[in-house]
Amino acid sequence: MNNLDSEKNSKKKRLSLKTIEWRRKLKKARRFADGNPDTIPEWLSIGVIVLNVFCLAMLTSRNISENTRSILEKIDLRCMQYFIIELIFKGVVYNKDFFGSFVRDKERIIGFKIKKEEWTLWNISDLLIVIISLPAYIPSFAVVRVIRVFRSIRIIKAAKIISLDAHLRRTFKNFFKAIPGIMWTFYFLFVFAFIYAVIGTNLFGDVFPAFFGTLGHSFLSLCQILTFDSWVSQIARPITQHYPFAWIYFISYAFIAAYVLMSVITSLIVNAMGEDDTPKKLDQIIKQVGELNVEMQKNHPKLLDAHTHIAPHSDEITVLYNSVEAKDWDRVQQGKNIIPFYGIHPKYVKKCSINEQLSMLKNWVEAKVQEKKDNSEIYFGIGETGLDKKAQLLKLEDQETLFKEHLDLAVKYKLPVTVHCVECWERFKKIITSPGVPDTLPILLHRYSGSLETANELLQLKKRKKIFFSFSPSVMKDNKEKQVEILRKIPLNRIFLETDIDPEFTEFNEDEYLQTLLNLYVFTAQVKDCSVEEVKKAMQKNLKKLFSP
Repeated sequence: MNNLDSEKNSKKKRLSLKTIEWRRKLKKARRFADGNPDTIPEWLSIGVIVLNVFCLAMLTSRNISENTRSILEKIDLRCMQYFIIELIFKGVVYNKDFFGSFVRDKERIIGFKIKKEEWTLWNISDLLIVIISLPAYIPSFAVVRVIRVFRSIRIIKAAKIISLDAHLRRTFKNFFKAIPGIMWTFYFLFVFAFIYAVIGTNLFGDVFPAFFGTLGHSFLSLCQILTFDSWVSQIARPITQHYPFAWIYFISYAFIAAYVLMSVITSLIVNAMGEDDTPKKLDQIIKQVGELNVEMQKNHPKLLDAHTHIAPHSDEITVLYNSVEAKDWDRVQQGKNIIPFYGIHPKYVKKCSINEQLSMLKNWVEAKVQEKKDNSEIYFGIGETGLDKKAQLLKLEDQETLFKEHLDLAVKYKLPVTVHCVECWERFKKIITSPGVPDTLPILLHRYSGSLETANELLQLKKRKKIFFSFSPSVMKDNKEKQVEILRKIPLNRIFLETDIDPEFTEFNEDEYLQTLLNLYVFTAQVKDCSVEEVKKAMQKNLKKLFSP
């Protein structure tokens, strides 16, 4: 029996390792499917779309030879095959996130939502376009002329070219923001036109049936007035000769519908485009900060990256270098401007190896404490650790045990701890408010993902003044309004900023890394309505608090 159990455990272990490796590969592959215009696959996709649009346009010509038409048909078919393969690839990469995500409340699923990310909307539109145009390639359907029209629907994919330029994307997005207001204006215009159509039919229908004989004819005449298409000479003057007071009807409709309502639609579009000014100003500030980077670093405190998994070469950045498992501890070493954190992430450990890894961690930390006694300049912390409802290798009960062991180490040696918490905030609050965890323990909540209510509850723990909330560059995304509001509400003296860059999943570029961190500082300054220098000084003060006894 023991042999069978050990064999089962080894099989599970191998499967778990394969699963982790497979997921890591999928994460890397997702970079090529996110619709980022800087990736080769996206350029290839745009190229195929342009080629397909050209073929569809040429196929409308009746002057091309049968041989040319045959070649264009084959290219069109290959383009369709490429789009299908692209969808299959995205389906594998995104898996269940292809359309959206389930909304959970504690232990149960309460709904489903479409994610607002740009790539999700492109996924859905690409799928719909391919499904609609697919019948045109089935022989039994293609003989029907109407069905063949569906093939042309794929020309809508040409809109994806918008993703090539940031200004085009922003303009396109702001235009769509104006659509709800425009639709309500059109609704009001329809009701207004309907009233005038009924009145016109009753007043002028008997004498002028060509213009107002039926409700439909009345609508057409009113549309002609709306477009200023010879309406005075063709419609208004003949009717006013027979009905002297008809000018009131025509002038009032033209003034309200053509001038007032159309002006409202124009103003809605202009206002939506005007929303682009703030991002432009922010972009300009970020650019200026990047250009003045060297000068700023000489005259002001260094930048602090409160959570990362890389060691940059720049002397102008202090980083809290976090590990996630035992094999990381050797490379996560003390260095100039590098403060290491040693821990075991709940996503990277299996139940069968908890005790072994915890024993290794305790020995490692004890050795570092001895080094610190000989050199008081050595600083380090505990982490990354925590609770993650989405972690599949370890049950929450076992994660709690692991988390408490990390906290015990931090308490014993008076060290700060970096916490990773995902959808486990009640458990987290219960653990940190237990008698074994002193109020003075410094806790850094890395990449805070909780609600504003949870943040307020943690801030209201008056005795526990060393809980800090860290925010990553993801807070700058368009769909992170709630996170921005949390960043705005939390006091600056309880905030850290981080990049959370992991070279295993993200290709590291020193210049891009520095610019990303600077952008985050500038963004935070905008949100907090203060200067970048104030944010930088606050980060340094918070760092001192984090490591103060």
